Amino acid sequence: NGIGKGVFGPRDKNVSRQKFGLPSNSIIIGTAGALHESRGIETLFQAYQALTHEIDDLHLALAGPRRPRLVIPVGARVHDLANLPHQNVADFLNALDLAVICYRNSAQGEISFPQKAYEIVACRTPLVAARVGSMIELLENYPECLFQPENPVSLVQAIRRQLKHKTVVELPVPSWNHS
Repeated sequence: NGIGKGVFGPRDKNVSRQKFGLPSNSIIIGTAGALHESRGIETLFQAYQALTHEIDDLHLALAGPRRPRLVIPVGARVHDLANLPHQNVADFLNALDLAVICYRNSAQGEISFPQKAYEIVACRTPLVAARVGSMIELLENYPECLFQPENPVSLVQAIRRQLKHKTVVELPVPSWNHS
């Protein structure tokens, strides 16, 4: 696993938002990757719903494969971009004010390589991630970026912290050549 050189990196937020038809002056949180129940994606949906009552211009953007039975929130402030080609994921991540990485406290959460986290870090997008597996070690110097897995209240608190004091994680990002 590694990040393809030239694929992931910082880009102009407004250009990235225009590419996907996202609002330019709103707060957008979201995630890209597998939107599966096994990863605890419902935690993000519940946290988003709770935050819409206090942040009027909060939007949720989603991109990735999912099972047909997954119930995704609906509304004018939810942007479901479905499956994006890999080369468009960096633009998507750059369009976000905050990227969210959900995992359950499970075997999958414990052993997953933090590929998505490295992609987000390479784009210099603030992030929050479930406190499981490699995320604990990867973000050990950024405890404000962690939330308790499967805990929407903890995720709401982490999102609030990051939206108030945006922390860009400074880590070396492994390339394919390094791997």
